Amino acid sequence: EAARKGDAAVAHAERILAQLLLMAKIDAAGSNEPQKPAPIDIAALAQQLTADRVPSAAEAGIDLGYEGDGPAFARAEPLLFGELLRNLVENALAYAGDGAIVTVSARRIADAVLLTVEDNGPGIAPERRSLVRQRFSRGEHRDAPGMGLGLPIVEEIATLFEATMVLESGTNERGLRVTIRFPAAEAKPLRPDML
Repeated sequence: EAARKGDAAVAHAERILAQLLLMAKIDAAGSNEPQKPAPIDIAALAQQLTADRVPSAAEAGIDLGYEGDGPAFARAEPLLFGELLRNLVENALAYAGDGAIVTVSARRIADAVLLTVEDNGPGIAPERRSLVRQRFSRGEHRDAPGMGLGLPIVEEIATLFEATMVLESGTNERGLRVTIRFPAAEAKPLRPDML
């Protein structure tokens, strides 16, 4: 039992250290000239990253799924986009509760691409939503693992790609819906020599 607790503490410390290092990289990237990464298919990447998390969601007793209706291109760096989505999904898995449903979706709507992670858990009270956007703020879940860096990391990555984050109640005013709105981009066709 002591070894299991020790392993859990080390894993938790590694995750916090990784988040702090990521924050430092984001801060450094934000202080440099804005970058214009190539367009990526956010929908395809979100579907793949969600599928990768299904086993850990099932272990936690949570139904994790993806909804989308085709390609949705936006300018983003794939590794940072992966961190953004991973933080959103891990937050939902940590706080939605056993038996919850978590849905990831990515869609193009007019001139925007919307990445949404929605759960039907307890959610975050409207008056506390600005608080959880701040670094090291843990909202009402002080007994849950983490350091209050997940949503600030998401918002800072989104800002690097000129995207915005909105927190609102989920369907039927239950749970939490986090939407990241990226400016849409057109896919670059591959040249024959790139195939």
